[in-house]
Amino acid sequence: MCVLGMGYIDLPTGLLFANNRANVVDVDINQRVVNTLKNGIISLKKKVFMNC
Repeated sequence: MCVLGMGYIDLPTGLLFANNRANVVDVDINQRVVNTLKNGIISLKKKVFMNC
C-alpha cells in the first residue's frame, strides 16, 4: 500500500495498516517532514496516534 503524505491524517493511516501487517510505503514531497521522521521525531500531537 502506498500512502501519499505524512500529515495528521496520512501518517496515522499508514501506521494503522502497518500495525495490521500490511506492507506500507509512505511518501511526502516535503523533505523536512521526511528527514524529521527518519530521525525518529514525530511532530504530530500524541492524541492522533492513540487509536493506531
